[in-house]
Parts: sequence; C-alpha cells; structure tokens
Amino acid sequence: MSTALGIEIRKDSWNLSYIRKALTGARIEGYTSIPAQPLPFERPEAEEELLSELKRFILENGVKAEKIVVGLPREAVIYRTLKIPATRKRDIQQILPFEIERHLPFHTEEAYYDYQVLKKENTAFLILLAITKKTLVDAIYNLLEKAMLMPTSFEVTPFSIANILNYTGDISKDGNTAILTVRPTDIEIDTLQRGVPIGSRDFSVDGQEMNQAEKGLKLSTLSLDLPPLERRLDKLIILTPGNLKSKNDIEFVGKKMGIATFTGNPLLKILTDRIKPEWVNSIFIATCLAMSGIENQEIKINLIPPSYRRIENKLGQTVAMILSGMIILLLAGGILSSIIKEMIYLSKVNRQLEDIRPALEEVYTLKKRLEDTEGKLKIIEGIKREHPNQLDLLAELATILPHDTWLTNMEYSKGGIHISGFSNSASGLLPILETSRRFENVEFVGSITTGIEGKEKFRIKARLRGVKGDSH
Repeated sequence: MSTALGIEIRKDSWNLSYIRKALTGARIEGYTSIPAQPLPFERPEAEEELLSELKRFILENGVKAEKIVVGLPREAVIYRTLKIPATRKRDIQQILPFEIERHLPFHTEEAYYDYQVLKKENTAFLILLAITKKTLVDAIYNLLEKAMLMPTSFEVTPFSIANILNYTGDISKDGNTAILTVRPTDIEIDTLQRGVPIGSRDFSVDGQEMNQAEKGLKLSTLSLDLPPLERRLDKLIILTPGNLKSKNDIEFVGKKMGIATFTGNPLLKILTDRIKPEWVNSIFIATCLAMSGIENQEIKINLIPPSYRRIENKLGQTVAMILSGMIILLLAGGILSSIIKEMIYLSKVNRQLEDIRPALEEVYTLKKRLEDTEGKLKIIEGIKREHPNQLDLLAELATILPHDTWLTNMEYSKGGIHISGFSNSASGLLPILETSRRFENVEFVGSITTGIEGKEKFRIKARLRGVKGDSH
C-alpha cells in the first residue's frame, strides 16, 4: 500500500489530507484545516502554534507518509509555456536562465524553477515553466522539517488539479478547459490549453459571483495562445461549489457563453470513502496534491530546492544502485563459486575413475566368470535333484538306520524310493527316516510281519526332498 500527505498552503490556512492507496482504491485516513498567517510570520508564537497543530495531526492520524507533497500558493508561483530555441534537449538548461530573466520581477539567483518539455516544434521546444522565490520554499521546508515532515515535492496547485482531471478523464488534450473553484469569498479560475495549465486568476466575489465568473472566463479565453478566431473554451468544470446559488449562477454564465459546463467532485471517482460536505472546500486541493504522490502524473514539475532533490534522488539512487550491484555480485559470486566447485569435483572424480578403470574391468571379468560358474552349478544341482545318485541314497540309509536293521531291496523311481528289509523294531524306523534331509512323507507299505529269527519284516516308501515326480 502507498501513502501520501498533501499540504495545501493558502494565505489564511494550511490544509492537510493524508491518504492511503490499496488494491481497492484510495482512502482518506485523515484531514484537517489549520488557520495560519502568511509566511513570514508576523507573530513569533505563530510558528509554534502551527507546529503544534501539525504534530497533533501526525500523532492522531498515525501519519507515515511515503510521499509528502506541498502545494504552493497560486500567488507565489509564476508559470507559463515558453518556446525555447534549441535543437537538443540538453541545450535548454543553458538557454533557460536567460529566458527566465525576462519574466521575473526579481533576480534569477533568488528563484527556484523547474520545467517540463511538452513537445518539439521545428527548431524549438515548447516547455511548461514554473518559478517561485527561494525564501518562501526554504521557509516552508525548514518549518516542515521541525515537524519531522520531509517534503518530497513542491508543486503548483493548478498542476495537481489538472493531473487529477487528466487521471479521471474529465479534461481532453485536444480542447481548452477552464477550471473554476468557488469559495465563500473568492473564485479561482485555472485555464488549460490542450490539457496544459497556462494561467490562473483569483477574484473576490462580494456577492457578484456571476459578474466575476463571466469576467474571469473572458480573460481565460483571451489568454489562450491561439489565433483570435480559435480562442474559445470548450469546457467549464466547476469544482467545490460554495453553495447552490453560486453553482446555478455560474452554470448559467457558462451556458450563456456557449461553454459546456460540468459540476461535481472528480475525487469521488477515485476515493473509496465519501468526504463530509463541510470539508469538501477545505481538503479538495490537498487531496489532489496527495494523489499526485501516489499516481503517475501528466505534469511532473517539482520546485523542491535542488540541494534537497539532489540528496533525495542522487544519493538514494546511488545507494540503491550500490545495494543492487552488491546483491547481483553476491548472487553471481555464489552461483559461480558453486559451478567452479562442481567442476573441480567432477574433474577429481573423473581422474579417480581413470585410475581404477583397469581394476574395475578385472572385477567385471571376474564377476562375469562367477555368474557363469553359478549358472553351471545350478544346472548340476537341478540334475542331481531330478536324478539323485543311488549310491548316495544307500549311503544315507546306511548312516541313519540302526545296526540291527538290514535291507533286502531298494527300488528307486523318479521322486521316491521303496525299501524292504528286517529290523528288531520296524515301527521305530519311520521317525528316523523323517529326520533325514533326504526323505519326506515316509510311510509303511502293507503291514509289519515276523520274519527270520523273530525280526520284523517291513516295506517302506518315501519321497525324496526337492525332487519332482511320483514314486512307484
């Protein structure tokens, strides 16, 4: 969010408007009108009274403005459009001081000025020039500094009004417009030619709003830098009408002169909150000034003292550039360092791989041989399982059977054996054969009978462990 404080300085008051801009629009956070004497103050205590009110406003509204825009009184500024004979923009700065002398009632050394190039016309540049006295600007700056307010720009109030109307689309760059501000005691008329302010006038009304408005509009028409037949106002915008009668009277004057007349407050198109009617006259221009601090403006003239502007711009830009450069260097250095480390590491790994390549090749060869041998062994083991050696089976039987047992016959078929013989205890043979690693599913075939010398005659069949097939 952006914040800005607009300060309009008048002959009899300082008007302040503090605004905050968010995604949904701009909102007035605080506003006030402080009665004040013109500068320089005649009474010594006048400065302290003003400072006290400024500090109170800052404290009560929590002012933390990113931009502080000061609007100088109309009578304190000379502004006009000039044609500067130059072929290059950079030549304007050298020629301008001589042109300024022709328009000043005081020496150029006593003035602050700024200009904006509007366009190039053949061998000349059309510029908008604004000039004010150093003493006034320095006094205002020093006073605000005491209130802990550091102005970022000093502007001409008609320029801020024109910027707002340009922003809201209420004026055209192709036509000529008069902006008429009505107050209880005076009328101000600002004239814009193709969207550029060219003059400002202030009239006391004294109950003669219609006459003064008509007089001012005629003078505005005459001030247009156009051929006589083309001098006409296309639009009249009445801002902050003092009362309904004034509004109706001036609208009548506009229509009488054939000027399209519009009334209303352009700030209502920008602000998300409504301004109290009794405050409209007081804070309209101050709010325009604040808005110029947070929105891009058509007219970018700043009368802040060059010394302060140099501190703000050049030092700020230099610091920002240095910080940005340091960040870029640190990031680049970090990235480059990581890349170099990776390259060194990869180079080291590659060298180590080259050193152990012969050993790796030998290991690979041995591994291949081992895999081949293991494959052959598996084949042999499979054959042995499918076709076990009968001598091995006899050796197993001779090892596990009791000494009082002898075999008379052994039949082998795929997957199993049948054995016959005599034993002192034929029934004890089954558990013995079950414990063998070679036999399983051991059982008698037929019944046990008594044979030679009282020994028990038996016939047993068993399956060979791990061998597929059926026994016969």
